[in-house]
Amino acid sequence: MVPTVMALFMASLLFFVSRTAKKFDSIFDEQPALWWAAGFLLLGCAWLQASLLAINGQTPGPLLTFINNIIYSAPTFLWPYGVWKRNRMGFAWHWFLSLVAIQVISLFSYTFVDGDYASRIILIHGIGALMALLTIAAIVRYPQTRYGDRLLILGFSLYLAYNLLTALVFVSNPSNSLFDGAGQAAELLTRLAPLAYVLLGVCFLGVMLLDVIQELSDKSRHDYLTGLYNRFGFELAYEDALDKAERIDTKGMVLVMVDLDKFKAINDKHGHSIGDRALTWFSHLLKTSCRKSDVVGRLGGDEFVILMWDCELTQCQEFLQRFSRRCERSPVPGLSFPIFVRASFGTCRVTKGIPLDETIALADKDLYTAKPAEQ
Repeated sequence: MVPTVMALFMASLLFFVSRTAKKFDSIFDEQPALWWAAGFLLLGCAWLQASLLAINGQTPGPLLTFINNIIYSAPTFLWPYGVWKRNRMGFAWHWFLSLVAIQVISLFSYTFVDGDYASRIILIHGIGALMALLTIAAIVRYPQTRYGDRLLILGFSLYLAYNLLTALVFVSNPSNSLFDGAGQAAELLTRLAPLAYVLLGVCFLGVMLLDVIQELSDKSRHDYLTGLYNRFGFELAYEDALDKAERIDTKGMVLVMVDLDKFKAINDKHGHSIGDRALTWFSHLLKTSCRKSDVVGRLGGDEFVILMWDCELTQCQEFLQRFSRRCERSPVPGLSFPIFVRASFGTCRVTKGIPLDETIALADKDLYTAKPAEQ
C-alpha cells in the first residue's frame, strides 16, 4: 500500500511542477550553480543514508523510505532546469520525466512485481544510465562554463558508471545483492558515490561563489551604461600598463581626453533617454575604433579617456582624425531623426613618475585649447 501511495504522490508532484515550472525560471537564471549544488548535496546525503543502512544490514521503515525517496527525487526537479536553461531546448524534460518515471516504476514494482528484485534493479538503473549519458551529451553539445561543465560531466559520469555497473552486476548474477559484494567495482562506487556527490555539491557552491566574486569585481570596474572602464577600473588598467611598459621596449604611451561637443543640447532637446543612447553609441564607436591593446574608459558624464599603448603623438593625432570622420558619418541608430555625436580631444604623453591625475589635467588643458570657443 505504501509504495502505491508514494508512486501516486510522485506522479502528483510531477504534474504540479510541470504546471508551475515557468514561475521558477527567474530563480534558476539568477543562481543556476546554487541549484546544481543543492541537487548534488541532496542526492549525496540521501544516497549516503541508504548506503549506511544497507551496509549495516538495516532496513528503513515505511516513513523513512518515503522521506528518502522524496529527497532522492529532489535532484530530478533541479538537474533538468540546469540543462534546460543552458541549451534552451526541451531535452531536459526528457531527463526530468524519465527520472521521475524511474521513481514511479520503482515504487509500483514493489506492488506488481512479486519479489523480482533483480528485474527492478536492472530496469531502474538501465534507464538511469541512459538518461545520464544523454545529459552528458547535452552538456558537451551546449557548453557554458569550463569548470562548471567539467564538474557536471564528472558528476553525471559517476552516476552513469554506478547505474551501468549495478545493472551489469544483476544481469550477470541476479541472485546476489549489490551490498553483498557482487561486483567489487559496483560495491566500491556505491560506497564512495554519496561522498563524491556531497563533494561535488560543495564544489558547485565554490563555483557559484567565484562567479559572484567575479561579477562584483567586473561591476566595480566597469561603467554600467557603456560597459567601458569606469574611473576606478581605468586607474587599475593604467597602473598595469605602466608596469608592462617598464618590461617592454615601446614607443611610449599617449593619454587622450575626450569630451563630447554640445551633448547638453542633445539632452535638453531630446531627453535623457536619447542622450543615453547617444552615449552608448559613441562608446561603441570609440571602443571598436581603438586597438585591443588600448584602454578605453568613461570618467563620467560625457567625458571619456583613452590610453593608447605603444603609440607616438603623431600616430595618435592621425587616429583621432580618422575617428572624427567616422563619427561624422555614423548617426545614432534606431532613431527617426539623425543625431551625430562629435567630440573634441586633448592629448598628453604619459611620463613615468607623473601621477595619473596630473596627466589627465594636462590632457584636459590641451582639450579645452582645441575645443571651439562657443562651447
